[in-house]
Amino acid sequence: MTFDEKEYPNLYRRFRHTTQHNSLDIKRSLRHCTYLEDAGALVYGLKVWGSPWQPWFHGWGFNKQRGSDIDEVWAKIPDEVDVLMTHGPPLGHGDVCIPRGNRAGCVDLLRHVQKRIKPRYHVFGHIHEGYGITTDGVTMYVNASSCNARYQKHKMQAPIVFDVPLPAVDSSSSSSSSSPSSCSPSSPSSPIYPDSALNSIVAALLALCHR
Repeated sequence: MTFDEKEYPNLYRRFRHTTQHNSLDIKRSLRHCTYLEDAGALVYGLKVWGSPWQPWFHGWGFNKQRGSDIDEVWAKIPDEVDVLMTHGPPLGHGDVCIPRGNRAGCVDLLRHVQKRIKPRYHVFGHIHEGYGITTDGVTMYVNASSCNARYQKHKMQAPIVFDVPLPAVDSSSSSSSSSPSSCSPSSPSSPIYPDSALNSIVAALLALCHR
C-alpha cells in the first residue's frame, strides 16, 4: 500500500489489490501511531520529522526527480531536528545496491542533513541491502530496513534498537506548551505525547522503512 494518492491508481495492481482502496480512509483508520508525511511531532521534547519521498526509483510512490524537485521536499525539513525519518537514504550511507554496487542515495538530502539540519539520528530504509548503521561524527545514520534484498519472509532483518537521551522538559508548562510551528504534532490537542510516544516512533519507522 502507498499513501501517494496521485500515484496509487497506477500502482495498486503491483500491490496485488484487485480493487483500489481509499488511502484517505486508511489514514483516518490508523490507531496508536502517528503518520508523518512532510510533518513533525514533538515527542518527550524530541523534535521528530518524517518524509516519505525519494529520488525516482522504479516507478514507486512518492518519487521525485533528482535535483530541484527533490530539493524542494528536503527544504521543508526544519533546522535542528533531533530524529529525522525519510524513506530513502542520503548519498553514501546505507545506499549501496546489489549486484552492481551503485549508490541510490540522495546527494541533496545529504547536503541538507550535514550542512543545515544536523540531526542526532537519521533513520531510513528503502535500500534493503544497505541495512546497518554508519556515522559522520555528528549524525548516526540508521538503515532500518526489515526486509532483505530478496524480500524473503524467513530472513527478516532484526529491528535496530537504540537509546535516545531525552532533553529536560519543564513539567510545569508541559500541559500547555505546544510544538514549534514547523514541527507541530498531528493532534494539536496532544502537544506532549503520552507513554505510547515511543511506540508511535516505531510505527512510523515501520511505515517509512518497509513498503
